[in-house]
Amino acid sequence: MATESNKDLLLRIDKKVDDIQLEMSKMQLDVALKFSNMKNSNDKRFTKFESYLKSDPDTNQMGAIEKLAKVDKRVSTLETKATIYGTVGGMVVLAAKWIISLLF
Repeated sequence: MATESNKDLLLRIDKKVDDIQLEMSKMQLDVALKFSNMKNSNDKRFTKFESYLKSDPDTNQMGAIEKLAKVDKRVSTLETKATIYGTVGGMVVLAAKWIISLLF
């Protein structure tokens, strides 16, 4: 039975370590490539969402944010008008009740 010298053992260990490092390098490269692909696909997706949200002055297209601001302003105006009309209507009803109570 032949025994290996320390040098042969160290060379085998060194080769094994090199093989392991090569495999780890390949795995790191693979992970980096997958991350890059995921980032690029997310950027495309976010660009599409952004195009829905922002206005485009070139095509005179309103974005969702601008539309929401416009609707919010209109709702706020309607709420103000409803409050005014409700208050005036209540005052008219109270005045009519007071006049009727004075007459009868």
